[in-house]
Amino acid sequence: MNDLLGFASSSFSFSAPVSRSLSGMQPQPAAPSVAPDGSKFFTDHNGDIVYAQYASGAIVSRQQKQVAVRTADGEYWLGDYQGRWFRVD
Repeated sequence: MNDLLGFASSSFSFSAPVSRSLSGMQPQPAAPSVAPDGSKFFTDHNGDIVYAQYASGAIVSRQQKQVAVRTADGEYWLGDYQGRWFRVD
C-alpha cells in the first residue's frame, strides 16, 4: 500500500487525523464544468475528468497512479488502476 500512497511508511506517522478532506486536491485555478444538479467536474488538458465534486457530497480525485474517493457517507477510499480499493480510516 505504500507504493499506492506514494511515500515510504517510515515517513508516515499513524497518529489520529485532525481532519480529512479531498478539497485540497481540487485543481487550481481551473474552472469546472457544472452540471444542472450542481455537480462540478474539472478536466485536464486532454479533456479527461481529474476531479469531480458531486451534488451528493461525493468527491473523486484522479491522480497519475491512484484514485482518491470520499463517498457521500463520508468514507474515504484509495484505488489503483489495477482495480484494488483500500478503505482509509
